[in-house]
Amino acid sequence: MATCAESVAGSNKKGRSSARILGPLPLKAWAMDKDGDCQIPFAERVERVTLPTHWGNLPNNTEHAMTFDLIQAWMDLKAQLPVLAVEGIGLKYVYPVFLGLIVLEYINAKHLYDLKESLSGFIIGVGATLIRVVTNVFEISLYMFLFWWAADFRQEYLGYTSLGFAWYIWIICAIADDHNFYWHHRLAHNVRLLWAAHLPHHSGRMYNLTISIRNGWFITFVKPIYWLWMPLLGFEPIMIATCLIVNAFYQFTLHSQLMPSYGWIENIFNSS
Repeated sequence: MATCAESVAGSNKKGRSSARILGPLPLKAWAMDKDGDCQIPFAERVERVTLPTHWGNLPNNTEHAMTFDLIQAWMDLKAQLPVLAVEGIGLKYVYPVFLGLIVLEYINAKHLYDLKESLSGFIIGVGATLIRVVTNVFEISLYMFLFWWAADFRQEYLGYTSLGFAWYIWIICAIADDHNFYWHHRLAHNVRLLWAAHLPHHSGRMYNLTISIRNGWFITFVKPIYWLWMPLLGFEPIMIATCLIVNAFYQFTLHSQLMPSYGWIENIFNSS
């Protein structure tokens, strides 16, 4: 009976292309399936794998580095996301309302505005929004992954897979979301690296609604960290996304000097 090495060598002589090794392999990296009486090493199975499109075209020899297309990776990831009920609400409804309120505030309180500063705020805001559109795909994907990854654990140890959509869960989610924002904002003012990313928000001299959209371009890369515990605990990702949108609108109104006090609401939710 031929040895494994002889079988593999023989198969290559028959015209089968040599395997393309993607990285260093352990000495005993054997596959679970068999080709006849011989277990096929993992390296021989690599050529059978269908690789994601964003990996690019791999060369036939192992001397060249593997390519990675980040844009294609983002598109592939976005294509796998289910259509969310809140998708597009920001661009279709929230941002137009923001713009309308800014114009209304300017008409009623021109002394609170410096047009050059407001223009720079709009430019910073547009850049932050574009970055947010890109990072949102990864953020929601991560929430969904964590939610389903921990589902069996929750079922076994907590007795449920999801907290569901009951009205009181929405209230708890809204309070938890505001709690996350509080710590995100507090640490952004106390940790130097985070302050450097948050500083553009406080770079304006005139306090008005344009300050609310004057957000740093890099803070969005660390902000989702404070929300990761919520899908792990069982909050539905769509619920988390909805509360994020509602909280963003609430935070927007806090940047107007014309806005009256929210009263008792400020005893529960962040108001600074």
